[in-house]
Amino acid sequence: MAQFNWPLTAQLSALRPSLEPRLWRIVGHQLHRYLTQHGNPNATRRINALLSGAPFPAKANLINRFYKRPDRDASYLPLPSPLAYLGDA
Repeated sequence: MAQFNWPLTAQLSALRPSLEPRLWRIVGHQLHRYLTQHGNPNATRRINALLSGAPFPAKANLINRFYKRPDRDASYLPLPSPLAYLGDA
């Protein structure tokens, strides 16, 4: 599995890096569970896209800080979804 620098899972697995894929499988399982219990068409579309590998949108506003521009001028970058590399949970 590719390594990802996601703050929460990275911190939780800091002492055991092999734990990170398992944590992402838990996230994927919980997303499936959420859809089963509370899903609506919009949530289903978005969550299924992430589970199938659509990138996470990440706000890239660090450069705005350097130039003292407002956050609304920030762009978004696609970050690869670690959920796409897990297979079935």
